[in-house]
Amino acid sequence: MAILTYSISSDLERILNNIEQLKKQILLTPISPRSELRLKWEATLEKIFWSLSFGDRSLKKSQIVKILTKANIKKTKTQEKEVVNYKQALDYISSEWLIVNKNITSQTIINLYDLACKPTMGPDLKSFKKTKKNLDYFLEYIQTGSINPIIQAGIANIQLMAISPFKQGSGRVSRLLNYLILYKNAYDFRGFVVIDEYFRKDLTSLKIAMENVPKTKTLSRWLEYFATGVETQLNQALKIVTETKYSTDLPFSFWRLNDRQRSILNYLDQPGVNISNKKVQQMFKISQITASRDLAKLVSLNLLFSHGKGRSVYYTKV
Repeated sequence: MAILTYSISSDLERILNNIEQLKKQILLTPISPRSELRLKWEATLEKIFWSLSFGDRSLKKSQIVKILTKANIKKTKTQEKEVVNYKQALDYISSEWLIVNKNITSQTIINLYDLACKPTMGPDLKSFKKTKKNLDYFLEYIQTGSINPIIQAGIANIQLMAISPFKQGSGRVSRLLNYLILYKNAYDFRGFVVIDEYFRKDLTSLKIAMENVPKTKTLSRWLEYFATGVETQLNQALKIVTETKYSTDLPFSFWRLNDRQRSILNYLDQPGVNISNKKVQQMFKISQITASRDLAKLVSLNLLFSHGKGRSVYYTKV
C-alpha cells in the first residue's frame, strides 16, 4: 500500500511560505517579450538536459541545442529522438495543463509515457495495468481537498517512483508529472524553473531522502527535501530573470521571426483556432517545404504545439 502520511513541520511550512514569496517575485519581475521567450527556451533546454542526464546515455547541452535548433533535420539516433520526445512532453504539459480544471488520471500518466518514452522504449501497457489500481489511489488522494501543489508534486514524484508502472521510463515520467501538477495549479513560475537540476547534482542526498520513506513510513522528510529543491531552483530562476542572464550564445537570427511567422501567430490568437501545413501554404502562396520550415521554427521556439502525426498534424499556439 502507498505511503501517504506526512506532517507539515515548521521547516516545511517556512519553505512553502518562501516559495510563495519567490513565486510572486518571479511573476512580478518586468521583462521584455523577447527576453522572456529566450529565457523560457533556455529553461526548456535545461529541463531536457537535467532529466535525460539521469540516464546512461546523457548528451551535452551543446548537443541538445543543435537537436532543438535544427528542427527540419530528421532525428534518427535514439538520443536525438529522446530529446525531441521529451520536449514534446513538455510542450504537451504547457499546452494542455496550464491552469486547467480537470483531474490527473492514470491515462495522463500513459500520455506522458507515450510522448516521452514510448517512441524509443516501446509500449508497456502490460506493466502499467498491474499497477493501475495503486496509481489511481494516490492520484485521487493528492487531488482531494486543498493540498499545497508543492506537496502534491512531491507525493506524486515519490509514489510514481515506488510504484514504477513501466519497466523503463518511470523516473522520466515522474519528473514530467512534477511539472504537470505545478502547471495545473498555476505554479509554472513563467516556465523558468528547472527542478531536476537540484536532484541530479546531488544523487547521494536524493537517494537518502527516497530511502527515508520506507524506513520511517512517512513522507515528511522527503517532502522537506523536495520543497527545498523547488525553493533552491526558484532562487536560481529569480536571479536569472532579474539579471537577464542567458546560458546559450545562439545568434540573434535564431530568435527573429519573419513576417509569415508573425502572421501565423496572429492568426492563432483567435480562440479555438488551429493551423496546418496546407493552410499555411494557402495563406501565403508558398511551398510545402517553406511552410514546414516556418512551422518548425515556431515549434522550436516553444511558440506552437504540434498535434498528431503525418499528414494529420496540426498546430495550436502554446
